[in-house]
Amino acid sequence: MRKTKIIRVKKTGVTIFQWALNLTFVCVLIGLGSGMSFIEGQLHEIKQENSALRHVVDSMNLRNDSLEQQILTLYESSNSSKTRSQQIAIGANIIQSIRKTYSTKESVDLAKVLYDESEYSSAVDYAYLLAIVATESRFNPNAVSGAGAIGLGQLMPKTAEAMAKQAGMKYQSDLLVDPKYNIKLTVQYIAHLKKKFPSAAYTAAAYNGGPGGANKYIAWRDGKIGRESVHPQTVAYVDAVMEKFVYYSNKLK
Repeated sequence: MRKTKIIRVKKTGVTIFQWALNLTFVCVLIGLGSGMSFIEGQLHEIKQENSALRHVVDSMNLRNDSLEQQILTLYESSNSSKTRSQQIAIGANIIQSIRKTYSTKESVDLAKVLYDESEYSSAVDYAYLLAIVATESRFNPNAVSGAGAIGLGQLMPKTAEAMAKQAGMKYQSDLLVDPKYNIKLTVQYIAHLKKKFPSAAYTAAAYNGGPGGANKYIAWRDGKIGRESVHPQTVAYVDAVMEKFVYYSNKLK
């Protein structure tokens, strides 16, 4: 989908004259006669692409607000830092788009777990955690792979036990299907891998293929070995995680 561009001007040092110039430029581009239909189309696109601005758009009265006021309102909204509630709402929207059987409450509850744990650890980005979990389990806390990986982060029992010990937690295998418990260990594992593989792509490669798989992936990226030497699943996994990571990051801005 084509990205909707909003003119962004920093609040600091912006004069009324500069705003007038910007607005004049916009009006010249879209034409005063057809400006309202253009804005309506743009607002529709923004509603589709940016759920964080949806409540702003819905609160506008398109027939009464002036063109200038609509642009200013969207500008201010798009430049404000999102609150915890907004971040969680966007996360819930992402979760529900994948787990279509989830109720809004289930999606919000899970988004809270992911957001709060990423904030608490400070080592794992919220968008990155969403990308990992979406790729691993499609946000299914009861997922179990053929290899025996369990829960949201698809942790192998031995890995989960090691991470629990590292985090000073009691290891309980039956709790790996519990979202809070699993995500705590998932975040611990991602943070652990980041120490050796600080790049987001290389961390993902290690999460999927272990340190050995990550080293092969890095060697391939560095041109030291051919792609045939890297497990195809690792390459596909990294691509999937990074695509989601970029997309989710943009939604959460």
